[in-house]
Amino acid sequence: MGAYESPTIRIFGEKYNDEGVPFKGKMEWKEISNAATARMESFVSVVTDNNYNEFMNREKNNMKVLLFSKKKKASILYKALSKFSKQFSYGFVKESDPLTKKFGIETLPSI
Repeated sequence: MGAYESPTIRIFGEKYNDEGVPFKGKMEWKEISNAATARMESFVSVVTDNNYNEFMNREKNNMKVLLFSKKKKASILYKALSKFSKQFSYGFVKESDPLTKKFGIETLPSI
C-alpha cells in the first residue's frame, strides 16, 4: 500500500460564491501560502509622493496609517489588518519612494 498521488488543493477567495481555483504549484508550504495570499482581498493603498494628498483626503473620517517598508508589497498581516479595521485607511510606502525622505525616515521595518 502507498499513496499514488497528492491531494487536490483548491484556493478560495473571500466571496461567498467563490468556487476556488485548483493549486497547480509545488506541494510546499511556501508555494501554497503565496498562492493563497495572492487571492486575499487587500484594502491597503500603495501611497507615493504623487498620490499622497489624494490618500490623505480620501475617507476624511478615517485615521490614516502609513507603513514605510523595504518590502515590495504589503505583508499578509498588514493586508488582514486593513480588512478588519474600518475606521482606519491603510497605506503602504516603498523605501524607494521620495515620501520616505520627505518624512525623514532613515530606518525601515521589513514586516
